[in-house]
Amino acid sequence: MHFRSSDPENTLTSTVDWAFSPDSTRILYATNKNRFFIESNDGALLELPLIYQPPMCCGLDAPRRDLQWSLDGSKVLVFGKLTLDGYKDWIMLDSTSGEIIWRQDFDDFVNDLGLFNFEGVAVNDAALSPDGEWFFSSYQQAIGAYRFSAITSISTGITTLFSEGWMQTVIWVN
Repeated sequence: MHFRSSDPENTLTSTVDWAFSPDSTRILYATNKNRFFIESNDGALLELPLIYQPPMCCGLDAPRRDLQWSLDGSKVLVFGKLTLDGYKDWIMLDSTSGEIIWRQDFDDFVNDLGLFNFEGVAVNDAALSPDGEWFFSSYQQAIGAYRFSAITSISTGITTLFSEGWMQTVIWVN
């Protein structure tokens, strides 16, 4: 794959996280300049309208898989920010246009589930279903032992509390 600098000033840009598309023709990556890109093996480069922010400390605010592709390669799921002063959210985008398809606003998410006063809650893991229609996520409170998992329908936006307690990770099985 041809890799080119995504920096207009041609200064050194480092890739800090990445994920290959299912067919290995594209790569989704975040840079040390807080930007997200999708680059294809023909050299086409798409900058996503999001801001990458590296984990603050000890991995508590970083999920295990913060860059993911749908099985058909039409969508990407990233853990990023829409604005510099905003919170990090899960955001699904069209992998060709970069258009935002869906976003999980964390405050709305915990309020919809009836979970209040969640200072210091961090994402543990998340997974997009192979068909790109379901989103599973697990969380833990940074201080304290409360943990919970939820599943969200992308098409309806309905979220259901899946379990209270620890879940290391989820793997979708067809």
